[in-house]
Amino acid sequence: MLVLSLIMMFAGFGFYVVALNFSITAFRRLVDYQYQNHKDKWEADGRPRGGKITHKELSFFGSDFASSLCSISWAVRRPDWLSAGSFVEKFRIDMIRWFFISFIGFFIFAGGMVVFGLTLKSIG
Repeated sequence: MLVLSLIMMFAGFGFYVVALNFSITAFRRLVDYQYQNHKDKWEADGRPRGGKITHKELSFFGSDFASSLCSISWAVRRPDWLSAGSFVEKFRIDMIRWFFISFIGFFIFAGGMVVFGLTLKSIG
């Protein structure tokens, strides 16, 4: 059981990191699109951090804070500059989908921690 719990912890953590990275990548593509096509909205949103395109105009702390706020608000409600059914809407959907898929890895990791704790308790 100890080996199973370790496998669950490492696999769950790895899956979580990979899935969350897909979500972040989709968000950055969405920000890059906003920067290229709706720069006034990008500035109004606080200059969130996108991919390599936005790096030259970022603020040190503000862009990370703006990214957090935008990712939450864009997940809850489609921004007005993003038309429904557009190819860019796929980035928003992927951002949300991969964020929730990452919870699978988190729960596998948490389950591995529980099994590990129960195994150690039964041994000692």
